[in-house]
This record gives sequence, C-alpha cells and structure tokens, in this order.
Amino acid sequence: MVDSGKLKAGDKALVWDIFHQEGRSKSSQGCFDALEKTLGKGNVEKLDVTQDIDSDPTKGIPVMTAYLAAHPDLKAIGTQHGQITAILPKILKDAGKKPGDVVVGGIDLARTSSPESRLATLWRALTRFCTSRAGTQYSKSG
Repeated sequence: MVDSGKLKAGDKALVWDIFHQEGRSKSSQGCFDALEKTLGKGNVEKLDVTQDIDSDPTKGIPVMTAYLAAHPDLKAIGTQHGQITAILPKILKDAGKKPGDVVVGGIDLARTSSPESRLATLWRALTRFCTSRAGTQYSKSG
C-alpha cells in the first residue's frame, strides 16, 4: 500500500475492520501499526466493522461513503475483511473517487466479487507490508 499508493509521512489512512473481537484483529492491528509507522502518529484511524455490517457488508456502503466525504484527504484504506474488500470499489465509485485517489489493501474471499475487484495478490503483498513495516508476524487466521 505504501509503495503502490506513494504514501508518505503526513498522509491520512484508515483501517476498517473488526477491532471489537479479540483475535480477529491481529492482522488489522499489524496493518494499522505499519501504516502509522510510515505515515506518523495521528495519521491513521481505526473504524470498527459493527456486527450489523459484518453480517451484511452492504450496510457499510453509506457508512464509508460518509466517512470519505468527511475525510477528503484520505489516501489509503486497509482491511482484512474479505467482504469489505469486495465492496470497496463500489464505495469509492459512489464517493466520486477516481482510480489512484485512494489506495486500498485487503483480502478478497468473496466468491461473488468480480475479477476486476478481486485483489488476489493483495493478501501476500499486505502481509509482507505489515510484517516488514511492523516487524511482527501476523497469521492469516488473525
């Protein structure tokens, strides 16, 4: 995400994931830590995926569209929620973002996602990014 999005200190980022469930947020916390290390303290926010959105990720579309409207300087979104990753292209389009405005990183395990939105190699890239920047190994299951 840092390299592909040309992120630098001072850029704003968000990690949108399930932080309220211990054990499910280890890799997301690693992504947060790595982004914060690169962008600086106070430049990365966490947004918890509620149980309601976890059950039906489409309910997150207006939430993230509103977040993007309130944070026009946002440069990156990271997530480890496969169904959230699958809807990020729609969210960005609905928010009026153009390709390259916001870099995203996540995993996509949703079978219904289209090939162009499927980010099959991002799991490996994001894992390498998180572990190399944070210096901590995070498992695929976390």
